[in-house]
Amino acid sequence: MRELLEKIQKTNQRHDLFRKNDALVVGVSGGPDSTALFLLLAKLKKKYNLRLIAAHINHHFSKKESMRFERFASELARRHNAPFFKKSISVRVLAKKNKKTVEEMGRIARYDFFRKVASLNNAKIIATAHTMDDQAETMLMRVARGAGLKGLAGIPVKRREGACTVVRPLIGASKKQILTFLKKTRESFCVDKSNQSDIFTRNRVRNRLLPWAKKNLNPRVVESLSDLGCICWEAQSLLEKLGQKALGSCLLEKKPSSVVLSAKKMARLDPAVCSETIFAALALLTGGRLRFGSTHIGAVRSILESPESNLETHLPGPIVVAKNGGALRFFDTSKK
Repeated sequence: MRELLEKIQKTNQRHDLFRKNDALVVGVSGGPDSTALFLLLAKLKKKYNLRLIAAHINHHFSKKESMRFERFASELARRHNAPFFKKSISVRVLAKKNKKTVEEMGRIARYDFFRKVASLNNAKIIATAHTMDDQAETMLMRVARGAGLKGLAGIPVKRREGACTVVRPLIGASKKQILTFLKKTRESFCVDKSNQSDIFTRNRVRNRLLPWAKKNLNPRVVESLSDLGCICWEAQSLLEKLGQKALGSCLLEKKPSSVVLSAKKMARLDPAVCSETIFAALALLTGGRLRFGSTHIGAVRSILESPESNLETHLPGPIVVAKNGGALRFFDTSKK
């Protein structure tokens, strides 16, 4: 237990995840990771005078299994005198309705619920139980899909989620350490049988690719990927700051449906900073950058770097980026 508590406190000290007297909404699924997170934060509750709120979402993948997880999470919260909030949804139905994958829809539904629970309890922090192993899995999936530096940064230890901040206190802990902690403290947890199914991409990475890599490439591949993620995250953070600064110097006009930049100033930027400035412009226009990838940024840079004028490219959204004379114009056609 001491090892994990020290890890959480070191991560907290380095990244300022939570402070004394903070209220934390803790995502508690009932699995080993979220159970360990809740128990460890409960151990730190007195030291930091934390107010813990447990939030559980029932995805209804299997009625019997889902109810078992819900009852376990409720009892865990009761044992530690924490308020318990739950929500039941059918992720498969929602995914089909919104034309998204089950994994993506589940993530959207979870964070929407966590934000609402935070609002009800005047909390500003949402704590989730992502681990070093989750980080490694995420990075491998993104590498396979053609990620850039931001993708290689993996799961951020801390990020904004509406009016809240999402924090991952266990991102520096391995699955093995968590299971050892639960075994030594004789704490029970629920096992999600769907994690053994190779239907989902993440499960194939977890159950096949990572074990193969540990055996044939590097026994410490999870730790190596985690270290790489930290390096990329630091580099990406710096680039984003430079991109925001460059956006300010290149910005010619900002309207609800458009952002206009100086093409000449953009062309003089360092290539990496130019890409981040394009990301920043898209975020300024749309409110986020998650829908845009390196291929989209490459398309904008192609028209920017071309000697020809009156060029345009179409991005998701639907967003149109056009170069006309000395201006690079970003349009959100849905707002016209």
